[in-house]
Amino acid sequence: MPSQGYQIIATGAERYLTMASACAASLRLFDGTRPIQLVTDRTVEALAHHPYRGLFDDITRIADDAGVGPIIKLSAYDHAIYDETMFVDADCLLLKRDIDRYWSALSADYEMTLPGLWQSEGPWYGMDVAEMCKLAGIERLVQMNSGTIFFKRGAVAGRLFDTARALYDRLGNFTGHVHGGTGAPDEPYLALAMGVLGLQPHPMRDAQCNTWMTATMNSLEVHVDAESGQPALVKRHRTLSPSLCHFTNLFPRDAYERVAGELLARASAEIPR
Repeated sequence: MPSQGYQIIATGAERYLTMASACAASLRLFDGTRPIQLVTDRTVEALAHHPYRGLFDDITRIADDAGVGPIIKLSAYDHAIYDETMFVDADCLLLKRDIDRYWSALSADYEMTLPGLWQSEGPWYGMDVAEMCKLAGIERLVQMNSGTIFFKRGAVAGRLFDTARALYDRLGNFTGHVHGGTGAPDEPYLALAMGVLGLQPHPMRDAQCNTWMTATMNSLEVHVDAESGQPALVKRHRTLSPSLCHFTNLFPRDAYERVAGELLARASAEIPR
């Protein structure tokens, strides 16, 4: 039986570690069976007395050359310690109890994937997708939100992340986008790399509008809490029920802070002292 676990990356300001802790608290509450790896620039010793240290099973020191900002996700594979890893952005919260079914499907059907869809034209990151594809010599890419990524240790996933990093090294920040003032986005390079290798994205939603992960951004209404296991994001044409809610830019901040605060308060009460 392959080992399975979650990976969260948190470096830099303390607020990112707090967000990672809230994410881990949600994983504990709504899964609770799989270990959680924190990849961080802190040492194990520095975290020994952190109030949320007990939420993480494994602490891995991030490599010095991993970069800063979202591009750091391109090193997720290099830091993986489980046979099968589900990377989860620190600003995500697991708010449903059905993640087992995604793990089962992902393990059975994919070496590496994330929620997305094939695109060959249209705007993305301030560019035309067709022009982006020309940079990598491909006809289509996977348009995505990389708040979660599933991958297995092996040649396929290793090549995907190597290809994405090579594209970043060659093309630089070709979109000109600076994510939250921290640096280049990771998504264009993962999108192109999946196109180069022909790796299939996971469907964005099923027939009942359940999703593995959906971003809260651009939602008309966001209904989330730390107990019910029934999140709902009202989008323009449908209402989605995501297992992982990706609070991009912490939108909406009041909802994120309320639920994250409840999760952390619960975790504080349950973590052994």
